[in-house]
Amino acid sequence: MKQVNLQVFLNSIRKRSYRELIQDYLKKQSTEQLLQAYKKTISLLPSPYQELIEPFIAHMNYYTKEREFWNKNCREVFDIIINDAYSHRIGNIRSFSLEEYVSSEDQEMLYNLFHIVTLNYAHSLSQQPEMRKFLGIRKGLLQW
Repeated sequence: MKQVNLQVFLNSIRKRSYRELIQDYLKKQSTEQLLQAYKKTISLLPSPYQELIEPFIAHMNYYTKEREFWNKNCREVFDIIINDAYSHRIGNIRSFSLEEYVSSEDQEMLYNLFHIVTLNYAHSLSQQPEMRKFLGIRKGLLQW
């Protein structure tokens, strides 16, 4: 896997709404591809943290019912995910200050946690047309 530069990544997603990012995932990947990417990304985490992901995802699903969550920009959602990971003791997350995450392993972990949650949401929404319609997320050009 190529090295993650978290600051570059965060700058690239700062102006996009999270809803738009999820919509892009849905347009570019099938339900099965999303599931495989989700599993693969979990496997990139150190093994002690892999077993903590399912309870963490269950916690993160709380946000799916809040329409305003989906309209936040991706950077805001990244912060929410990482702060919640910190409170759930996922990984070596100490606090949310990018200056503390100088090692490539730390940056990769934060990047992967963001994508695990995002892939989970996209996979779930790929199978829920009514929820997509409620959130204003299109799966294709004409379908919810």
